[in-house]
Amino acid sequence: MKRTFFAVSISEETRRLLRNTSKDIPKLKNNVRLVRPENAHITLKFLGQTDENLIPQIIERISLALKEVKMFEFKCEGTGVFPGVSHPRVLWLGITQGSDNLKILSHKINNTLEILRINKDKRGFSSHITLGRIKNTKKQIDGLEKFLSYSFQPTSNIVKNLIFYESNLTPKGAVYNPLQIFQL
Repeated sequence: MKRTFFAVSISEETRRLLRNTSKDIPKLKNNVRLVRPENAHITLKFLGQTDENLIPQIIERISLALKEVKMFEFKCEGTGVFPGVSHPRVLWLGITQGSDNLKILSHKINNTLEILRINKDKRGFSSHITLGRIKNTKKQIDGLEKFLSYSFQPTSNIVKNLIFYESNLTPKGAVYNPLQIFQL
């Protein structure tokens, strides 16, 4: 079994934004486990534990499903939290322009994998880039108010490919290895 997911990359400009956000709001580090900018991406479908024998079929089906998909652009803009401000668990940067294209791509992956009896995501897809996860939801999050009102110039990102990743959890954090890169 391999822990897998599908994602698209973000631009270096957006990675710089992630670095700057944590520098501009240093108090976030007190109770937020920040994502390393080099690991940041937009997850389109998390499969979780995946039978290794199924991986070639997944790659083949997704390859066929992406034949008509063209590269596109999205903009990173705005901040927010999941599930809500009263009990935040995840801090994120938003996606504006191009969000619909990401949603369509996510649905295409879900529908394609359903044939292989891989369940669709129960929650609807929400375009975002995870900045960090709350370590202890019972504690106050220093810097949350500043994060929610954080202002930045929108960053541009070009989606040229879809990546099928294996995720290995280590004591130092997740390590992502591409199993397949699908060119759009």
